[in-house]
Amino acid sequence: MEKYSSPLFSLKSSAFEQGDVVAFYYNNKVLVRRVAAVGDEQIMVDVFGTVSVNGEEIDEPYIENKTYGQCDVDFPFTVPPNTYFVLGDNREVAMDSRLQEMGTVSEDRIIGKIVFSINPLKIVK
Repeated sequence: MEKYSSPLFSLKSSAFEQGDVVAFYYNNKVLVRRVAAVGDEQIMVDVFGTVSVNGEEIDEPYIENKTYGQCDVDFPFTVPPNTYFVLGDNREVAMDSRLQEMGTVSEDRIIGKIVFSINPLKIVK
C-alpha cells in the first residue's frame, strides 16, 4: 500500500470507517493509508504490532508482517474528533499516524476512499 504505480480510483465521502483505504494530502504529496480508528475512539498498538480499538483487537488479514514500526505516539491514544488514525499496511516502514509529525488526518485533507486500482486490477474491500 505504500506505492502505487497504477491509477487509483477514489470516491469522495465524508464518512470513513475502520478498514477503509483513503488517499489524503500530506506535505504536498498524496498518501494512501488504511483507517484504523475514527474520532473519539481509543487506539492501542502493542509492542508486537497488534492493533486494538476501544479495547478490541482488530482483524487485519492484509498485514503480512505485524510490527510496532516507527512510533513516537503514546498509547493508548484517543483520536481527536473529526479526524482519522491511519496506518500503512507495511507497518515496518510506513509513515502514518503513529508518528507525531504526521498525526491524525482531518477530513479536509482526505481526497476520498480508494475503491480499486487498475493494472493489475485490485478491488479494495
